[in-house]
Amino acid sequence: LLTETRRAWGYTIVNAGRSVEDLSAYGFERFGATRAVLLHADAVVAVCAATPVGVLRFFDWLAAFRTLGRDIPVFVVFNRAPSKKFVRAQLETQLFEHVNGVILAGHCFVPEDPAVAAAEWEGRLVARGGFTKAMASLADQIAPSFRTAAEPTRGRTPKATKPAKPGRPVRPNEGTRWS
Repeated sequence: LLTETRRAWGYTIVNAGRSVEDLSAYGFERFGATRAVLLHADAVVAVCAATPVGVLRFFDWLAAFRTLGRDIPVFVVFNRAPSKKFVRAQLETQLFEHVNGVILAGHCFVPEDPAVAAAEWEGRLVARGGFTKAMASLADQIAPSFRTAAEPTRGRTPKATKPAKPGRPVRPNEGTRWS
């Protein structure tokens, strides 16, 4: 299915599962579809809760993803991010202290937007607001050609995303133990 969609369209976006572990050694295949998608992905966007627990879960996922042997950098989205600059700075600090910058394509913050819940309840598209602006900026960063002439950027430059910090050496065991 994925091969056919990749042939038919320029971009195929897949919401993959959060577990990547290979459990085939235990006699059953689980999470194989997620691993297959990640093994063939041209870009990987990891979405995590903008909380301390969300960041720890992202680190756990990233460690499992790296066992797949993929060398592509990951773009991190902090979902439902508080608007407080201090909180965002703390999230960035955790990210850059525990993840080698070489494996990060960048990151962005998607704000909590009541329009998302309203659209979900009403079964309609999300109205313009913080969420849609962040999604447009994310698309601009990951796949600039998503935009067509019918969807001009109106001269704006993406502001919700920040490039990854340059690579730095990782201390032994850094980012590999979680409690």
